[in-house]
Amino acid sequence: RDLPGMIKEDVAEAGIWGPFIMILVFTAQTIIPFATSGLNVISGALFGPFLGSAVVVIGLNISAAVSFFFGRYLGRHFVSENERGWVKKYDDLLTEQGFISTMAMRLLFMPFDFVSIGAGMTRMTYRQYALGSFLGTIPGAVTFAVLGEAFGEPRAWALFIVLMVITLGIAWG
Repeated sequence: RDLPGMIKEDVAEAGIWGPFIMILVFTAQTIIPFATSGLNVISGALFGPFLGSAVVVIGLNISAAVSFFFGRYLGRHFVSENERGWVKKYDDLLTEQGFISTMAMRLLFMPFDFVSIGAGMTRMTYRQYALGSFLGTIPGAVTFAVLGEAFGEPRAWALFIVLMVITLGIAWG
């Protein structure tokens, strides 16, 4: 429970190195799983909506790449050896529609590491995955960074609500 507060203190004390430390925290999240939504809010609170959003997008996508290659290295051989029936069907689908599938799962806030590791276990190309992941993380990153800003700036709550409605509209539309 104390982890977000500890991270916020350490990053705030780091000065100009704070954004880089926050990106490292996102990357460490791959190895020590914890919810990234709290980190998104902390980034917005510490760095404001613009730099906070950039830190979140960069950090999430580095974390996503690490998880993707983890899944590719440790799980792809298992999937290819057992590729029959529904496993083959979904592997073929994700190979063809990797970009759209990844972007949709990011927009719908599916569990981040499960999506990354699962995508790595398929034949989906990294290029499809990386582009879908990058574009799919932007709306949520901006929305949660604005939420972080709203804790210090009450006028930002209106912007947060508008962004949340837009993000949900994109995700469900």
